Amino acid sequence: MKLSNKIVTSLVAGSLGTLAHATPVTMSETVTLNDLLTNQSTTIHYDASNLLAGQGLTRNDAQSATLIVYGLSDASYQTSADPYGAYFQTGSHTRAVQDGYTYWQQGVYTSYYSCGWLGHSTCSNNYVYYYPVNVSWTDYFTDTTYMEQRNIEHRDTQDKMTVSVGNTTASAVDSVVAHSEGAYSAPQYQGGTGYQYGNNSTYYSQERDVYDSVTGSLQVSLALDALALQSLIDADTGYLDINVSALGHFTLQSLGVSMTGEAPARSNSDVPEPASIVLSLTGMAAFAATRRRKKPART
Repeated sequence: MKLSNKIVTSLVAGSLGTLAHATPVTMSETVTLNDLLTNQSTTIHYDASNLLAGQGLTRNDAQSATLIVYGLSDASYQTSADPYGAYFQTGSHTRAVQDGYTYWQQGVYTSYYSCGWLGHSTCSNNYVYYYPVNVSWTDYFTDTTYMEQRNIEHRDTQDKMTVSVGNTTASAVDSVVAHSEGAYSAPQYQGGTGYQYGNNSTYYSQERDVYDSVTGSLQVSLALDALALQSLIDADTGYLDINVSALGHFTLQSLGVSMTGEAPARSNSDVPEPASIVLSLTGMAAFAATRRRKKPART
């Protein structure tokens, strides 16, 4: 008894289909975090089961994963004031001062008058008097100004992000270094001498802001295999716990996940036995023969 090619082809294709393996599936997801960390640790509870379930897979079907944690380090300054440096001369000028004194000079004034018999004689009287005498000159003095300066330091330390999943750990640090210096403030009077007749010294102080920062992006990548994934994804919650610790100050921006999964091949109990295939072929052949016998002949 001979089967048609169509029936044989259908049966063989159906049998081979039950023996085929599933194709690996790659899934990816980005999770926005936006958490500010300052010398502290946090745990990201990533729902890995939800990503797998979108492809009809479970945690036991996970084959590999790459996790990338992104952070951004901004400047966070610690401020301190440096001690003032030594005074240095910033200027001088010569000042002219008129000086002198006054003393009283004695003078004698003689007064004459007529005297004697009938006024034919001349008599005199001497009178003593005093008059001022001014003595003056010009003195020259040098006035000098001095300045002391200091920096107000604003320092930012290097930040470090450490990411760990199970026993897998990796770290990254920021590396963009910047230095800037502001202008000095207006001079502030600190004191000095105020002699009119003498050399004067006047003292001032200034300060400026100095910034030293270390900023930049932080990126840590971890690779996990099937054994790690299946043991680290919680069986009850489906979460994969990702621990992030901060040394310094930065913003935890996002988490990128790329995962590969594969459904297991069918077990032997799912594959038809050879005897079952033969029985199916025989049944189909008998059914086809019966249909041919019942088919009425054409007139």
